[in-house]
Amino acid sequence: MEQFLFLLTNKERILFDGMTLPQQPHHIHMRKEQLHNGEEIFIDQETLFLGIVNPGSYVYCYQNVYFLNTVKGTIIAMNEDVKIFGHDFQNAQIIINQQTLHDLTTSALTSVYYKDNQIILAKEEKYVSNYCDYVG
Repeated sequence: MEQFLFLLTNKERILFDGMTLPQQPHHIHMRKEQLHNGEEIFIDQETLFLGIVNPGSYVYCYQNVYFLNTVKGTIIAMNEDVKIFGHDFQNAQIIINQQTLHDLTTSALTSVYYKDNQIILAKEEKYVSNYCDYVG
């Protein structure tokens, strides 16, 4: 950085195409437990949740969370930047920025997030299949 500033002050002209800084690899935490009535967990890093979230259980999310199993409990986003992804919500409740989405039920790939002072629910209704034909 010192050499860069030295060049700028001495040459007064320089072509600069940015800097490359070392990047941290993208890491997603994995959780496998099943939550029962009255249980609560806190998600403080981006997480892939493999267990079932049963009715009466609470998941408090500070980061994005991806649910691969059934969600029947309550998911609470602790800030408005959290995104919640899943494909099997059954009468689940989603709370973001003191707003509640009640009785969310869907079997489609779904993302839930906060935008323009409201909870947005985006469902992917159309699945593209990868068809293979037998060639004999």
